[in-house]
Amino acid sequence: MKTETTYSDSDLDRGKCSCCGDISDEILIEDGRCIECIEEEIFYESTMRGL
Repeated sequence: MKTETTYSDSDLDRGKCSCCGDISDEILIEDGRCIECIEEEIFYESTMRGL
């Protein structure tokens, strides 16, 4: 299954990810995590659901 999430510029900010600690221009304002960490969690949850 393929999903696509779109984030607008107003959803993102520059800062330090609260999960991995990397500095990024793609920090989700309401979450505090970078897009990579968010997408990694989504991928993990979708692939490990059946275990």
